[in-house]
Amino acid sequence: MTYSIIAEGLMKRFGVQGGTVALDGIDLAVRTGSVFGLLGPNGAGKTTAVRILATLLRPDGGHAAVCGHDVVSHAHQVRQLTELTGQYASVDETLTGLENLILIGRLTGQSRAESRARARDLLASFSLGDAADRAAKTYSGGVRRRLDLAASLVTRPRVLYLDEPTTGLDPRSRNEMWDVVRGLTATGVTVLLTTQYLEEADQLASEIAVVDHGTVIATGTREELKARTGALTLAVRPSRPADVPDVIAVVAAITGAEPEVANTMVVQIKHNPVEVIDFSVQPVMFLLLFSYVFGGAIGGSPKAYLLFALPGIIVQNSLFTTLNTATGLSTDLEKGFFDRLRSLPIARFAPLAGRILADLAKQTWAIAMLLAMGYILGFRIGTNPLGVLAAFALVLVSTLAVSWALVLVSMLAANPEKVQIFGFVVLFPITFTSDAFVRTASMPGWLQAWPKANPVSLISDAVRGLMVSGPAGRPVVESLLYAVAFTAVFAPLAVRAFKRRV
Repeated sequence: MTYSIIAEGLMKRFGVQGGTVALDGIDLAVRTGSVFGLLGPNGAGKTTAVRILATLLRPDGGHAAVCGHDVVSHAHQVRQLTELTGQYASVDETLTGLENLILIGRLTGQSRAESRARARDLLASFSLGDAADRAAKTYSGGVRRRLDLAASLVTRPRVLYLDEPTTGLDPRSRNEMWDVVRGLTATGVTVLLTTQYLEEADQLASEIAVVDHGTVIATGTREELKARTGALTLAVRPSRPADVPDVIAVVAAITGAEPEVANTMVVQIKHNPVEVIDFSVQPVMFLLLFSYVFGGAIGGSPKAYLLFALPGIIVQNSLFTTLNTATGLSTDLEKGFFDRLRSLPIARFAPLAGRILADLAKQTWAIAMLLAMGYILGFRIGTNPLGVLAAFALVLVSTLAVSWALVLVSMLAANPEKVQIFGFVVLFPITFTSDAFVRTASMPGWLQAWPKANPVSLISDAVRGLMVSGPAGRPVVESLLYAVAFTAVFAPLAVRAFKRRV
């Protein structure tokens, strides 16, 4: 008899000084080619155990091995043999079903042709052919779950972790998912299934471990556990409906379980027309608005104002793209897409780097669009091509530095909405009290000291000098110093927060 997963004495604590015990010495032994059920209520420690076995968390004590590889010292080898399907369908909702599967294949080293062929095979196997070319955000919960599971099989894993895979599904979708799990073991895949549903563990698992408060309180086959629990059954029926909450509380203290309410992204440049419009057309609309609606009032004539404002609009648009980076990152974390990517045999920080670099590529495209539209409207380069390239580089370096600050915010904020609120509260005032759109001399005297020290003003002046008016040595140097300072302060904090968050 061989075992694909062996864990002994796994310990994990969270919180201040490790005050919250998530795992308190869990032992597991999962036979190869079987479905092993980890059964327990919310907060019992099931997900923490799975994340340790998937190398997403380091244990504080004990050890575990998957297919003979230690999950700490040989984490990369473990990731090559395992896959994780979390509690929520962790797919990129803006990509189609086919593109989601190809993405996973390409990230793990498959050729373009191989990844496409594998994706087509899995779509057919999971009856997703009709949905292959639709965006995942249009899928029903059951279809999205099937795509999520198909994504877990792109790499042909030997061990698959299913963390409450049927949470929130209707009965029909749940039964379909059960059939898929049964089929996996027929191909030799070892499945570790976490669930809070006794019926689900009974239907699928050949062996079950019951977990509560971070410890295993019972193990055995489903028949053995039924035999043990069958001899001790407590049925309680309150005489008055109003007493139900009290009865639940009392029964929970007997059973040792708290009452529960029933349970109801790397490559980021996506083939999504709406997003292309957003980062291509929106900056151009902004340019037209400022040039022809405000230009005459602010700069004397639209054309004269265009020469002044276009560099500032380029800076403003690039800085606001960092907000998209942060909200997108927060969304991927919240929906579990990052956990899927990090469970792949790729570099630990590849998903984070992919998100940042993809948005830098979008910025480059948006800058090119702004320059093209500016040329049509009458903007002319006053220096030379090298000056324009230097301006491009300065904008990208500066916004990359600001990205680290927004990444830190996305790690600390609870959800994407709070990230967006924070970004607007900070970025809007800083941008619109700079000389990106108006000259400092036109501002009230009491306000002029701020735009002179404002980093957005420095970057705008530097870009303006490099593209329009000639030498801009001091603003360029000061902008670079700001970028270095921002990176030096916020990059380590963001990386540390990223490590702790994921």
